[in-house]
Amino acid sequence: MSKWAAEAATADLGAAFKKMYDKQNAHPKFHKKGVHDSFRIDGSAIKIDGNTLKLPKKLNVKMAEPLRYEAIKIYNVTVSHTAGMWFASIQCEVPDSENQTSGKVGIDLGVKDLATLSDGTRYENPRVEKKHRKKIAHAQRRLHRRTKGSKNRRKAQKLLARAYYKAASARKDYTHKLTSEVSSKYAVICLEDLNVKGMQANHRLARAISDAALAEIRRQVEYKANEVRYVGRFEPSSKTCNACGHFKQDLTLAVREWVCPSCGMTHDRDVNAAINILRWATPKIKPVDRHTNAKAAGMNQESNENCAIA
Repeated sequence: MSKWAAEAATADLGAAFKKMYDKQNAHPKFHKKGVHDSFRIDGSAIKIDGNTLKLPKKLNVKMAEPLRYEAIKIYNVTVSHTAGMWFASIQCEVPDSENQTSGKVGIDLGVKDLATLSDGTRYENPRVEKKHRKKIAHAQRRLHRRTKGSKNRRKAQKLLARAYYKAASARKDYTHKLTSEVSSKYAVICLEDLNVKGMQANHRLARAISDAALAEIRRQVEYKANEVRYVGRFEPSSKTCNACGHFKQDLTLAVREWVCPSCGMTHDRDVNAAINILRWATPKIKPVDRHTNAKAAGMNQESNENCAIA
């Protein structure tokens, strides 16, 4: 074993105790073997040749692909063990890239379509959990049939961990591609401040909402985009006509398209919501007051009835 792994662990332990003495953190906990196993090596002790990572002790590791960016300086490499597989995370300095983003976009997040943009672009929901549900269930049954403490049980644990890892990786890959594509195209991204935890209280949609990873999409957009703006979670983005501001109170989740009774414009539910999010997140445009709008609609209806009677 290289001396760098022990030196990095000792440095981390010293930093943890320093934070404890400064009353920033609690007492450091013992790192349990087999849980998030990893070690770190300083960048001065490694070299990268194409898709080969050269570690100390003449250990060469073949990477799945070469570095995507030309590294100016390599700070360190963290080697970790997950689901029976080893990964190398390289922290390095890369040249600054020119930012070509411009414009603004509103995004409506959901379950049917994972993301709908105000320009009409849609990103379908990959429904990762549904695709991997049978494999995970089979691995769980296989694990519980094995005798505790046996080698076959340890093998079954690795198979179950790998099944969970594949599902998580597929979800993370799709989310990163989605957020990177939108962030590289638009300078300002407008989102709805969703209460994901409250949405999961609906037991019919809890599994689908958890699988969509809406909070993870928001987290990735916040650090990838130049600017992120939010509208209130209680604003009726789907029920408000983006053309005239009419508020349709009786719009249910089952209705995906609706016609505005005021101006006659046909709306796709998700696209209409994304356009409203974009408009309302702009400081110059304020959200339509649904109470005032409903009152005005009632007055218009009453005047029309009076005209009809006359």
